[in-house]
Amino acid sequence: ASMHLTGEQKSVFLIGPVFFVLFLLSAVASRNAYRLVSSPGQEDKTARLLWGLSVVLFLALLPAMYYGIYWLMIAGFIVLYIMQNLWRPVLISRFDAHCDEAKGATVLSIESQAKSVSTMIIAPVLGLAVDLARDRGIGASEFWPLAALGAVIAIAFFLTARNIQYDGQKPILQDTTSRASAIQQESKDLSYLIQEDDDY
Repeated sequence: ASMHLTGEQKSVFLIGPVFFVLFLLSAVASRNAYRLVSSPGQEDKTARLLWGLSVVLFLALLPAMYYGIYWLMIAGFIVLYIMQNLWRPVLISRFDAHCDEAKGATVLSIESQAKSVSTMIIAPVLGLAVDLARDRGIGASEFWPLAALGAVIAIAFFLTARNIQYDGQKPILQDTTSRASAIQQESKDLSYLIQEDDDY
C-alpha cells in the first residue's frame, strides 16, 4: 500500500534532514573561521567583507521576497546562516584585538545586552511592517520588509566600518598605548635608580 502523507507530515520528514545539513554547514563554517583572521589586521577587513556580502545578499533577497522567488529566498537564508557562524568567531577576534584583556568579559556582556535591546526595538517595528505588507497585499511575500531592513542595516555598517592601520601584531592605537605605558614604567624605574644613587 502506498503512503499518503499530509502536508504537515511531509514537513516533519523534511525538517530533520534540512536541519542536519544546516548544522553540518554551520559546524564547517565555524571550524574554518580562523582562516579569515589568521594574520593581524584581518579582523576588521573580514568584518567589512562579511558586511559587504550581507549587503549583496539582502539586496538579492529583497526582489526575491517581493516577487515570491522561493528558491532564491531559501538559498539566501542558507548563506546568511553560514555567514552568521563565520561572523561570531570574527567578532570575538575583534574584541580580543581591540580591547584590554581584563575588560573582555565586560565587552562581551555589553555586546549581549546591546543585541537584546536591538532585537527588542527592531522586532515590533519589523512585525508591524510585515503585517501592513500582508494586509495591503504588497508583494507576493509579506516578509520583504525583513530584507529591506537588513539591507539598510548592512549598508550602514559597511559604509561606517573603521579602517585601522596595523603596526606589527597590534593596532597602532593599542601599540601607541603600550609604548606610552612602557615609557611611563621606564620613567618610574629611572626615578628609582636615581633615588638609590642618592641614598648611596
